[in-house]
Amino acid sequence: MQTCYAEFLTHNRKCCCHILPALPPPSHNGRRKRHAAIYRSLVNMLRENSWEAVFHRAAPCASEHAVVGLLCCLALLVRSAHIPEKSMDARSLVEKILANIPVVHGSSVKITGLTLDPSSLSRNIPYQSMVTSLGIPAAPELSTVCRPLNQINFTLEVCLSSMSAGLQLYQDVLGVLKECVTTEKVTGLLADIRDLLAQVNKMQEPGQMSSVAQYEASGLASRLPGDYEVQVATHFTLLQLRDFTQNLKRSLRNVEHLTSRPGQRG
Repeated sequence: MQTCYAEFLTHNRKCCCHILPALPPPSHNGRRKRHAAIYRSLVNMLRENSWEAVFHRAAPCASEHAVVGLLCCLALLVRSAHIPEKSMDARSLVEKILANIPVVHGSSVKITGLTLDPSSLSRNIPYQSMVTSLGIPAAPELSTVCRPLNQINFTLEVCLSSMSAGLQLYQDVLGVLKECVTTEKVTGLLADIRDLLAQVNKMQEPGQMSSVAQYEASGLASRLPGDYEVQVATHFTLLQLRDFTQNLKRSLRNVEHLTSRPGQRG
């Protein structure tokens, strides 16, 4: 029967994603009381995204009651239906972050020549040795783990975990810089990054949450002796954040395509 369910999932992913919450609860008469209890349990688990719990709750009854087996199938279908929705929410936050980066830069970096203008990036070269000595951390390279769908190495869980690790990194670094600059703009940017991190983590399956990469603090504060170093660190952090966020935006589109295809999972 589980093989049958797998085939059902493969061929009916799109058409059944929203059926289960709309199904009327079974009758409470006689033996159907047990059905009703199972139904309520499954729906509650669905609302909490407890997909593994849904499967284990329904599987023992599947051979006896076909309706419970169908509920199990639908539960597994719905488990990936939340990802495109969460991805769209995340993409709106990405746009907000990209719009706020120049605002934060303009209010906190006053060193002549340090701008976000792509045509002026060559002026960053003399500062590379300082960036190295300050130990400004670099985020994970998303293009290597969030490949387009025609690449066989695309893995959803690894991609989302790398997104999470990168956002944790910028939470840490900008949190340090916030204590060193006078502008309040950094606080707003930090709030957007925190919200985006929450959305990305919600896209992880419950069973995968424990594998989300945990970023270790950079210790950057101890390497910022004065305002000049703070401004240089802020400039390069915002440059890197812009590149990371643009890659994250592209990666979210890949995730949406991946989860909208029947039978496609990382």
